[in-house]
Amino acid sequence: MIRLETNINEFVVQVRNDFEQQNERVQVAMRAGIFSAVALVSDRIKQKGTNTAGERMHTNKSNDAYSPQYAKLRAKKGRQTSKVDLYLSGDLSRALQVIDHSPTEATAGFLNDTESQKAGYLEEFYGEIWGLTSEEQTDVTAVILDEIFK
Repeated sequence: MIRLETNINEFVVQVRNDFEQQNERVQVAMRAGIFSAVALVSDRIKQKGTNTAGERMHTNKSNDAYSPQYAKLRAKKGRQTSKVDLYLSGDLSRALQVIDHSPTEATAGFLNDTESQKAGYLEEFYGEIWGLTSEEQTDVTAVILDEIFK
């Protein structure tokens, strides 16, 4: 007589547990990635004054950062006037937040309609702003992989 026995039930339970652990690890990694993306985009805009294509944002054909009238308003509020940084009151920057994340995707966006509409107008004017540059994509990918494989 030939008899076979298997521990398939134990094996399936272990595979499911391993999968759930990896799923949680990837979700943590995606969360870290989207927070990194928001920070990188915010930093690029505020520190460099560039859009996603790496082009310096400016308001007129003379490549001035701001019109003379708006530069005066910014200076009066203690803001820099040498580059477009999309920061005056801070409302737009504060509204850019992580909205959702899962093991397969993560989303950041604006938490209210006013700031979302403002962001859309600014992208129409300056070109794509809120996406990632290729360098930022590489950096975010590194963050995600570091989290998965640590």
